[in-house]
Amino acid sequence: AIDLSVTGGTPAYTYAWSTGATTQDISGLSAGTYTVTVTDGNNCTTVESFTITEPPVLVASLDGSEDADCNGAATGSIDLMVVGGTGPYTYLWSTGATTQDLTGLNAGTYSVVVTDANGCTDTESFTIGEPTTLEINIAGTVTEDADCNGATTGSIDLAVSGGTAPYTYAWSNNATTQDISDLAAGTYTVTVTDANGCTDSASFIIEEPSTLEIDLVASSKVNVDCNGTAIGIRYGYSISTSC
Repeated sequence: AIDLSVTGGTPAYTYAWSTGATTQDISGLSAGTYTVTVTDGNNCTTVESFTITEPPVLVASLDGSEDADCNGAATGSIDLMVVGGTGPYTYLWSTGATTQDLTGLNAGTYSVVVTDANGCTDTESFTIGEPTTLEINIAGTVTEDADCNGATTGSIDLAVSGGTAPYTYAWSNNATTQDISDLAAGTYTVTVTDANGCTDSASFIIEEPSTLEIDLVASSKVNVDCNGTAIGIRYGYSISTSC
């Protein structure tokens, strides 16, 4: 707005603005330069120009963000930067928060309305991501049972997906490699930890065949009928094996 004050000359005055307005004062103006010609009762004139300024554009932008470090974890954050407009600013997030920055966020999209001291607003949206679920892929894991009862020839070839590589491994037999071998029959548990500290655990069973046994069962016998004769005891036998 321009509130014009005129002195001197001979009233009454008339006004001719560069906008076409003929009032003394003008309002509802955008930024720019406005010129007025004032004429008095004796047709004397004076010309003046006035400049209307405006603040820079109010803009909210992302100064930095952190995705959630584990799938399903509320560890994301948004660091908001605001420029332009007229400070101070107020904030209203889609979560109901009224702070400039947000923390403790799950994956998702968050919007904010920033309002400056003059009631100018800017609305922006930001997305927080998350890694895929860390999984010990049981379907992709290959286990080999011990090949003989009591043997330590079993193995587990572990498959892991998701999370954030690299991974570390902690087995119940104190191994720290992804895969383990030379295993006796039993249950083996592993905890996999990714680069963000997310974990997943699974157990695998190594089996073994039953004990190899030869069962000798006497079925009949015939005594030697003469000393030195090659007619001896006959036995029937069965062999049960699993290896």
